[in-house]
Amino acid sequence: MSQADFSVSVLKDGRAFASLKAEWELLFAQSSNQHYFHDFSWNIHSWNCFAAALDEQLRIIVGRQRGCAVLIFPLMVKNRIARFITAEVFVYRDMLLAENFNNDWFQAIWNTLLGLNEFDIMHLQNVRSPSNLERMLTIVKPSVWCIDSYSPVIKLQNFKNWELFALSRPKKLMADQRRQWRRINALVPDLQHIWLQDKLEVNRLIHWMIEQKALWAKHKGITHMAWSKGRENVLMRAAHDACDAGRLLAFKLAHGENIIAAGMGFMHNAQFTFELFSYDFKWENLSPSRLLLEDLIRWCLDNKLEVFDFLPQTPQSSFYKDSWADDKIKSTSYLVSVTARGSALIRLRTVNISSIAKSKVASWIYHKLPGVTRGLLQYFAGIPSREKFRPY
Repeated sequence: MSQADFSVSVLKDGRAFASLKAEWELLFAQSSNQHYFHDFSWNIHSWNCFAAALDEQLRIIVGRQRGCAVLIFPLMVKNRIARFITAEVFVYRDMLLAENFNNDWFQAIWNTLLGLNEFDIMHLQNVRSPSNLERMLTIVKPSVWCIDSYSPVIKLQNFKNWELFALSRPKKLMADQRRQWRRINALVPDLQHIWLQDKLEVNRLIHWMIEQKALWAKHKGITHMAWSKGRENVLMRAAHDACDAGRLLAFKLAHGENIIAAGMGFMHNAQFTFELFSYDFKWENLSPSRLLLEDLIRWCLDNKLEVFDFLPQTPQSSFYKDSWADDKIKSTSYLVSVTARGSALIRLRTVNISSIAKSKVASWIYHKLPGVTRGLLQYFAGIPSREKFRPY
């Protein structure tokens, strides 16, 4: 097919986004490197319930071949920085791309991005390898910096059942697991293991998990784990859609009406993505989240799922996730320079804004900078210094 058969459009409002549903879902079903978080449901709810309220500008780049959507690049823009549509939670991101793609499409998409002249930098986070984004970057060759992270996973296809999986884990871990089961069963003889499928019950469970996470964080002195109502709504609405599609797995351990531990995630392409879990702090000494995790793993094994994905790690969760995982998946975050100003600011991203404020001369210079430039520097100051980006 000739390049003339390929066209690019840019959708800029929520109504246009909603009208893309049928095309998005068709392309999602056919796209390479797809993941649950790339589907229409997750993205539209992330936009409507979260991102739109933050004054982000919607920019969905759609490539069509003879009128059919073959590439969708879902972006939002604020302060001249473009990012994937997000609800600020750990999810994998990427563009959707038809299997029979043409490399010329990437150049056409890149030219469209440049022609918008609305951002200097693209900060594209948690793109799971291999990715369609990486294919485009390889073709158009912009200035790119990147940093890798890893998600612990269990390759469930390597184990026929729970017993064989348990034999592969550290003996000390499994011995303690059996001990905690004995303890909790002695205290709660009628312990319930409940798989939830009712939407109202799922709503209550999500709300309960978020409340328990807040209580846990407060007890541990952690101040950066707050869940906004918008993020909670994203999760609830996406869970409803997943429930309708048979792709939601939500479990709880309970004693009558009292929840001891709960967890949920999404299933797609024989993979389970562990999105959220929590437990009642009163039961902490019995390792309730670990006991719940065993229920989830058993269910996934019994139902022939192939991968159990814990998602990117946080310092608080890395130890327990590594103990259960037998492999890992790489995801990469990119800083892509779109303009010369963007390139210069990425190179200066280590500037400490707070130290500038202490110097009268530096502060005077800083406040003489254009507002857009100051905004970009402040954005980079919010990226943790431990994130050491390297040239791509």
